[in-house]
Amino acid sequence: MIFNILPCVFLYDGFNEATASPVSRLPAELLQVIFTFCKPETPLIRRFDGPTSPAIVPDASEYPVLYVSKQWRAASIALLKLAPLPTMLDLDLSSHEEIRIKNHTKATALHRLEKYLTQTSPNPISFRIYDWRGLEYLALIRDRIIYPRMFTVRTTAILKLLCEHSHRWENVILHIPSPVFHHIRDDIKYLPNLNSLELSDDGDGGIWNILIGGENTFPSFMGAKQLSSLTLHASLLQEHDLTLPWSQLTSVTLTSSNPHNFRFILIHCQNLVEYKLIDENRRNRLAPDIAVPHFALRRLWVKNCDLSSFFPSLHAPNVEELYVEGTAMDRLEDAQAIAIALPSLQKLHIKFAFCGPSTGFAKLECVSAPTLILETSGDMPGRAFDILEKKDGVRHLHLCFQQTEDEVSLLRIVKERMIKSSELEYSTSRLHSFHIEACLSSEALEELQ
Repeated sequence: MIFNILPCVFLYDGFNEATASPVSRLPAELLQVIFTFCKPETPLIRRFDGPTSPAIVPDASEYPVLYVSKQWRAASIALLKLAPLPTMLDLDLSSHEEIRIKNHTKATALHRLEKYLTQTSPNPISFRIYDWRGLEYLALIRDRIIYPRMFTVRTTAILKLLCEHSHRWENVILHIPSPVFHHIRDDIKYLPNLNSLELSDDGDGGIWNILIGGENTFPSFMGAKQLSSLTLHASLLQEHDLTLPWSQLTSVTLTSSNPHNFRFILIHCQNLVEYKLIDENRRNRLAPDIAVPHFALRRLWVKNCDLSSFFPSLHAPNVEELYVEGTAMDRLEDAQAIAIALPSLQKLHIKFAFCGPSTGFAKLECVSAPTLILETSGDMPGRAFDILEKKDGVRHLHLCFQQTEDEVSLLRIVKERMIKSSELEYSTSRLHSFHIEACLSSEALEELQ
């Protein structure tokens, strides 16, 4: 009932705040409940390269309760001082190719950021800095057309300003060139509230070392006692002085990695619960011979990686969920690697692109889990349904595909594994649930219903 009156308040142009409206006389305790439910589900975004400075107070589209009445506004502002809305400061510093314009944008962002940080103190801050460098810029530096300092001086100034407020950091994303990490190596002092951290350089740290005439050093994040989530570009693992509280991390996402990077995380993050591998670095793909045992790991995501290169490095008997995307369905070595590395798998989600009738389903034939989710952006061949019909151990089956030319085999799965449970040849083959997302004929839909 409370929320039904809100649209009426907004639409009533003649609303007089001086009148004794029931809405304006709600007790503070009830207003606090309303304000809590009206908070945005995602962080507010604040940019610093627009035509004006970012707003401190949320507008009507972000937090409408501020604009109902004077009483509501005063109460909500008081509440925001105690529990500020989550906000992400978005500093995209590479949005223009012209160096002069880019530097002017950075100078403007620096001025606005300094004012914003002062006005919002001591509220927690989360921010994203993106200042990517293309190979063409490295070529300009190499040819002495421009100097490295032209690229990094203003980005470094912005980072140093943010480092003055490091005690306020909560969620931080840094996609910056290697020299900028070097320039702030002594500026990060105290990180009591940092929860998540994402670090990525341009992948050319070695080239930068040559161009700037020295070796970069990396800032330490050992003071982040609350840090639990890390996203890392694998090239940064080559930094010998990269110091992070590895043992306390519970979630790690590693991008552009190889088996040795994969193994490094397993060894140093013994309390890891969730591990994501995204994209494989094809260089140095030789997997170590000895598998690393890991008993805390529960969930594993692998995207665009060769499983037979990574999984021999892992033995995780307590992993319950595996998500695989971007690998072929016909690689028997992948299926064997999964079965050996993850013997207690409970949920398997496989997402692949296209699969023709002659491709083969070695992975689907050899790997099983009580919950099986099979997703493809193309059509599903009837061969897959034949395998699933007799596949042992599956209790919950979820299929997602465009369409199939073999609806008879699909319907047979439902009839043989759900309806005729007493006549099953395999005692553990009964399906407890079956979910399908596909374009099927009206006749097939009627039978499924």
